[in-house]
Amino acid sequence: MEEQKIKIGHNTIRQNQTEMHLRSALDVLNGEFKTALEAIGFTLTDENLSDCYTGGYKTYDKYYQKIQNDASQINTPAIKKTLEDSAQQGWKEFNLKREKALSRIQTDIRKYISVKNGEAVVTKEAKEQLFEDCGIFLINQEEIERYRLHQKVCEALNAFFEGHYSAFWYQLFLWEGGKFSPELADYEYINKKINQLKTK
Repeated sequence: MEEQKIKIGHNTIRQNQTEMHLRSALDVLNGEFKTALEAIGFTLTDENLSDCYTGGYKTYDKYYQKIQNDASQINTPAIKKTLEDSAQQGWKEFNLKREKALSRIQTDIRKYISVKNGEAVVTKEAKEQLFEDCGIFLINQEEIERYRLHQKVCEALNAFFEGHYSAFWYQLFLWEGGKFSPELADYEYINKKINQLKTK
């Protein structure tokens, strides 16, 4: 039997924070990372970005093959060695920039980023997926029942405080024997506090 899935709300704080992180990520990718990638002869693509997230090994293989092809056209050993040494230094510099740039992009937001025409973007579809991911869902009967009980607790507190907000509601309960019960030791104080709330 398929489990029920019920949306009960939306985590706006999470969505806003994720959108903020995505804006910063796009600045990094379309700025320093893209510049570093182009400096070694590559353009920003989904494939290159995905590879660079995981170490850049495929990118390095392509880079090394390109250098070998260029070096094969040179007959002078000293010039060939200079080219190869310079290329290795270029890769080291790129790799440092790659690590620095991509370390600032949180793993959990990378799925929302894609590359279009050489630019890192968050597509309309990705924004819709983010909105869906920030939904608050109950995914099984146990969670649904717990939520119903939670609503009943809220209804009871609302009735108890008669529409007045109080930060001391937790003082109303005693935890004993694995159960909550009314805290009676300071009941006079509790009634006084509630009466004060009503006069505000």
